[in-house]
Amino acid sequence: MGKSKGFGLYLAFIVVLILIVYFTKNISESKYDNYTFKDFSEALNNKQIQAVTIVPSEDVPMGVVKFSLSSGQRAKIICSDVKEMEQILRDANIPYS
Repeated sequence: MGKSKGFGLYLAFIVVLILIVYFTKNISESKYDNYTFKDFSEALNNKQIQAVTIVPSEDVPMGVVKFSLSSGQRAKIICSDVKEMEQILRDANIPYS
């Protein structure tokens, strides 16, 4: 009986830990507005983009592009080709990481 109680506590601890990680990730992601590629292109053409971070997906070549605007707003888009996005940023002389 004591072993099953210990297993239950261990399982409950793991579930709580998973929930904490899940909600922490969602909170940090909610700091970014979702943009379309059209919105991103307009901001790029209007020279409103200041800092860009490209986060490649495990399913290469897709990824997420997070960026800051001159207004202080932070946004993100999902891109289907990270290499293409890097070229767009290089052509616009926008540094990225």
